[in-house]
Amino acid sequence: MAELPNDGLLARLQQAQDRIEGLKAAGTDMTSPEARRAVNTLITQIRHAPPEVLAAFNAWKEAQGYR
Repeated sequence: MAELPNDGLLARLQQAQDRIEGLKAAGTDMTSPEARRAVNTLITQIRHAPPEVLAAFNAWKEAQGYR
């Protein structure tokens, strides 16, 4: 099966979310510059994602137990 053009975007969304969750788990202040960059990266990617990628991302987050 050929890779869809948006498969890379889904992977980037997942990596960004994993980064945020890792910062939370490490006890990082979520108002720190590092955490704000991580959140802003995710938000920017979400804004550019088509609905089908967002649906897949939300399903993945739910399966991971992320909010």
